[in-house]
Amino acid sequence: MKLSCAGLQLQRGVEDITTVEAALEEAIFKAGGILESNRGALHKIDWSRSSRTDKGVHSCSTVIGLKMECVVESFESDPEGLGIAGEINKHLPGQQVRVLSVQRTTQKFDARQICEGRVYSYFLPTSIIGLELDGSEEDRERLRLLRECLALYEGVHAFHNFTKRRLYRTSQRKQGRGAKRKGGGRVTAGAWNEERDEADPITRSHFRHIFSATADDPTPLVPGGTPCIKVVFSGQSFMLHQIRHMIGAAVAVARGTIPLDYVEGCLRSPSRAIMPLAPPHVLVLSETVMMQWRDEQARAMLAHTTGERLTLRSGGLAAQQAFLSEVLHPAINDLLQAKDWEWWEGVLQRIVYDEAEMAAFLTSHAESKARLEQHRAERQAEAAAFDAARA
Repeated sequence: MKLSCAGLQLQRGVEDITTVEAALEEAIFKAGGILESNRGALHKIDWSRSSRTDKGVHSCSTVIGLKMECVVESFESDPEGLGIAGEINKHLPGQQVRVLSVQRTTQKFDARQICEGRVYSYFLPTSIIGLELDGSEEDRERLRLLRECLALYEGVHAFHNFTKRRLYRTSQRKQGRGAKRKGGGRVTAGAWNEERDEADPITRSHFRHIFSATADDPTPLVPGGTPCIKVVFSGQSFMLHQIRHMIGAAVAVARGTIPLDYVEGCLRSPSRAIMPLAPPHVLVLSETVMMQWRDEQARAMLAHTTGERLTLRSGGLAAQQAFLSEVLHPAINDLLQAKDWEWWEGVLQRIVYDEAEMAAFLTSHAESKARLEQHRAERQAEAAAFDAARA
């Protein structure tokens, strides 16, 4: 668990920066889980992490793997390692970082390699999409647009426009300055290029599989708190800033700044565009999904302690819920009222896309989509004819 730390990964030699790994390593050492000879040398204990979280992003489900000094037999009576977790927590700073559970894994366990899914939650203040919470048709329409945009993300898509792409960003920044001199907040709608651009290629690394993207009905996180919309993304993995850009685009759609078709086009590899970037402070890694143990020996060894896969069980889930209700949700509620939202709303209000460029982009996308659907229909017809001939 982490809250209000400067990211997850340890940064050696950087003063005055508190990371989760720095706090956790020190706590495990003080609890007797790391030898003095291995202190400060995480590679010696095969330290691994399921995910990285940047400054301002919270987590209640990060998995850390390491070879720890402990009594192995203790897992027979305490398979969730709640006792060990309690000893480590005694040495952690305040309530910001907590260990929920300590469980046995395989000899060559790598948290990142065995992680097959991640679930993130983003808590969106209702005011940012203009909800009045009066049951009006306008509120229902804005929520509908938000959810329709989120649905576009589901499946396998190219998310190159939803991450930090230095080459594209540099060229667009020059265009943006020119546009600003001509008329304030005008933004280029981007470009559409069916031919492969060798200077800016879209590769497999830009594609991601999003299992689901949903938005709950508005509700406060704490009694009497600020109403917010919990947006949940479940996927295999995510790129840098990807979720913040997906939120930014969905909010822009709900506010009427950009059309749904534009976001759909931005998920296609021929497109080049810049998506609004939402603040990071209400983004939470809420769940980590690990693979089942791959070999029979590991399954047999861990059957009576950890189980068929590494996951939180009753004790760990109870500790997680306590962290959410006592620490994280109250903190998120305070952040929903931060001045960052006023600043970001001002940014969104100043975004004005060039109408001619937007029309050209949408036309190119529609034509490309029609060609793709025609090609798909032709292939399906050919496959059906082939099956009929074989019957």
